[in-house]
Amino acid sequence: MFRRPQLPVVKMRKRNIKWFALGLLFSSCGVAGLPIMNDPSLVMPVPGSYQLRILAPDLLELDLINTKLPDPARVATWDFVNASQLQLPSPQDLLVTAGAQPVPIQFVGFKRRVAYAPLKQRDLRIGNCLYLQLTAPIADGQTVQVQNVTASTWPTNAEFVGTMDPLRVNPAIHVNQIGYLPSFPKRAMVGYYLGSLGEMNLPVSAGFKLVDAKTGAEVYPGTLKRRPDYGYKYAPLPYQKVFEADFSSFTNAGEYRLVVPGLGASLPFLVDEGVAMAFAR
Repeated sequence: MFRRPQLPVVKMRKRNIKWFALGLLFSSCGVAGLPIMNDPSLVMPVPGSYQLRILAPDLLELDLINTKLPDPARVATWDFVNASQLQLPSPQDLLVTAGAQPVPIQFVGFKRRVAYAPLKQRDLRIGNCLYLQLTAPIADGQTVQVQNVTASTWPTNAEFVGTMDPLRVNPAIHVNQIGYLPSFPKRAMVGYYLGSLGEMNLPVSAGFKLVDAKTGAEVYPGTLKRRPDYGYKYAPLPYQKVFEADFSSFTNAGEYRLVVPGLGASLPFLVDEGVAMAFAR
C-alpha cells in the first residue's frame, strides 16, 4: 500500500496550483513587453516578453517571445534568419557590462523554437534565444546588462538585466519535478543546446552538490559522469555533452536543489515516500 502524501508533497502540490493560477491570470492579459519571471511559473509569456539568463560565468542567454502573421509575413523583432541563413548581430553590435565595466563578446549564437501554437485559433508565440559567449567570466554578485548598440530589429522596451547569483535557476540542470523515492535510484541530467553554437560546454570538474531548498546548506556532494546518447545517424551527433548526477545513495527525506558550481541550481524537488502517490494519481 502507498503511504499518504507527506506534508512536503502537499505543500508542493499547493505551490503548483498557485503557479497554474498565476499562469491563467497572466496569459489572459495582453500586456506586451513584460520581463519573464525567473521564479518557477506556469505563465505562458506573451509576445514582447523577455529575460536575461546567466547560463555560466562566461555565457549569457537573452530570451524574447515574439509572433508573426501568416506567411509571407516576417517577425518584427530579432529577424535574424533569411532564406535559412543566419544574419546575427556582430559582437560589436551589442554591449555587455558587468559591474559597470564592459565585457567583450567572443561569439554570438541563436536558437528559435515555437513556444505556443494552439489549433483552435491563431496565437503563435515564438521563443527566441540569443547566446553571447564572453571573453571573461562574470563574478558572483555582479549585475549584468546587455544593450543594443547598432543591431537591427531590436525590441526598444526590453531591458536585459540580471545578477550573478550562485543559486540562480539554470535550465541546463534537469531534475525530476515530481520527486524521488528515498530508496529508489535518483539521477539528474546536466546539458543544454545553444542553437547555432551547438551543445554547451559544462564546468564539470567541481561535480555537483545537493543543498537544502530553504537554507542552502550542503547535504550531499557528488561527481558528474559523462553520459552521451547513441543511435543517431547524422552529424553533428546530438547529446554528446550531457552529464549525469547520480545521488541514489542519498536517502534523507526533504526538499532540495541540485547545484553545479558555476552554473547555478535546479528547481526545488522532493525526496519523500509520498512521491509514489503523485505517480499513482
